[in-house]
Amino acid sequence: MLDDGVEPNDFTYASLFKACGDIGDLSQGRSLHRAAFKRGYVSNAFVANSIICMYGKCAAIRNAEEVFCSLKDRNTVSWNVLLSAYLEQHEAEKGLLLYRQMQEELVYADELTYVIVLQICCILSRKGDPKPFSRTSCEKALDLVRALHRDSFFRGYASGTLLCNTLISVYGKCGAILEAERVFYKIFECSIVSWNVMLAQYSKQNQPEKALLLYLGMHLHTVQPNSVTFVSALQACCNMARKGSLEKGTSLNTGRALQIDAQRSGFLSNVLVSNALLSMYGKCGTVIDVEGAFAALPQYDVVSLNVMISTYIEHNIYDKAVLLYLQMVNDCFFDHVTVSSMLQACSALGSLDICNNLYFHMVSCGYDQATSTLSSLIQAYASCSSTVDAGAVWSHVHCPDVVSWTACIVSYAGGGNAMESLFMFASMILEGVEPDGLSLTSVLSACTRAGLVVEGLWHFDFMLQEISLTPDAMHLDSLVDLLARAGDFKRIESILKMSSQNAGLTSWLHILGVCCAHGDLEIAKHAFNYAVHLQPKHSVSYILMSTIGAGMAHMSRDFLSKDNL
Repeated sequence: MLDDGVEPNDFTYASLFKACGDIGDLSQGRSLHRAAFKRGYVSNAFVANSIICMYGKCAAIRNAEEVFCSLKDRNTVSWNVLLSAYLEQHEAEKGLLLYRQMQEELVYADELTYVIVLQICCILSRKGDPKPFSRTSCEKALDLVRALHRDSFFRGYASGTLLCNTLISVYGKCGAILEAERVFYKIFECSIVSWNVMLAQYSKQNQPEKALLLYLGMHLHTVQPNSVTFVSALQACCNMARKGSLEKGTSLNTGRALQIDAQRSGFLSNVLVSNALLSMYGKCGTVIDVEGAFAALPQYDVVSLNVMISTYIEHNIYDKAVLLYLQMVNDCFFDHVTVSSMLQACSALGSLDICNNLYFHMVSCGYDQATSTLSSLIQAYASCSSTVDAGAVWSHVHCPDVVSWTACIVSYAGGGNAMESLFMFASMILEGVEPDGLSLTSVLSACTRAGLVVEGLWHFDFMLQEISLTPDAMHLDSLVDLLARAGDFKRIESILKMSSQNAGLTSWLHILGVCCAHGDLEIAKHAFNYAVHLQPKHSVSYILMSTIGAGMAHMSRDFLSKDNL
């Protein structure tokens, strides 16, 4: 165009900036920006808005802000474009500050403005909660959503379909499902999009019964479902199946009925619907049901195969999961989800060959960069009793978190290398990573196996005093076992008095077993009373106590009376 001497105009540049934004070509976008600046088009609001949009899509927020601030004749579109850039880059705080500035400058906000800011509130709701006892991010976001809802109502936008659909989605994501329902039922004419948004929120908020009733309501209102409808409805069946065995049968029958509806509507050939159907059979039915549904698929993708692998693993059919994985590798048809599923299989199988094969393909395809994936790989090697390989993988973790540290500690503790696990635990603390319950359980277990009483007590005290972590039954089991092996029953008694409310039946039975071996009647009585209080009809408590009593000549006859037995 330039070679032919044709001068570009504002529409030309706007189209070019849009193309750069769509493909994420920041370098070319900046070159075009310089060219547009030389020709004097940057002061044009239409072109400037396109530049802001391009920078936003290319994650160059600072450049987008500079263009916005340099624009003298900003209109509502300019504000909306920068708000969209903040939304796209998850800059929730900046987006809300910009909206406040928009109000202070008395800029006219249209329906799209509210739609964008409401979605920004969703980002805020997903952020981690601050200090304990302070208001959560979700609560703050919900207050903002309600305020925006009121403001949009007073401005006359509350009846707009786009805004209503956004409100339903945002209220649902903030956990305010009743308010989402109120918005939905006030819509004068619900489109298929409105029905789908409400249906999706019921599924996401684990209210499958309401979701399926809404699906029935669509039929009563003669609304034709689409592929999105069937995906959400099938997801609701999966959620219902998770509630228990009784609901599984109902979920399976409902899922089969949905399959018939999807087939009649011509959506069964849709890959998304097919994958949702496979997931439903995996959660609600048998492996035979899933295999039958998979065989009947007109086409499948990597998601379909991942669902099959997950189903095999969930039903402990690891050999079929491995065979399918090897077939996917041969066809170069797998992704990071496949890797995550197979790491679970490796942990269950304890097969070093499969672990090595999986690690090779992870490195080949670049799936060995995520900390969470490497943590799972360390756990898999630990299940294979290969602490050397687990340590080698650990050395490649760039920014270890508590999960990866714990995985390495578990690996050394399970391999009988107590000192190495203690060293890793100390290193974790020095790095400023706060340990969790599992890492402390592993350390206490390692101390128990190695007979390190002093070290075990130090770590238990560290848990109570330094990080204020309440000991659970597993912590108490390890500590009692450690002290019992050392014959320190006085300390066992003091710990039990301090933590008796947190000990479960397993802990008390474990103590009874230790007392049975060492013949300590006083602690046995204490443990027996707690065990009987938790489960009065559990026979093991009485058997162990009877065994102790039989060996103790001075035991009171009335202790194991008819009432107790």
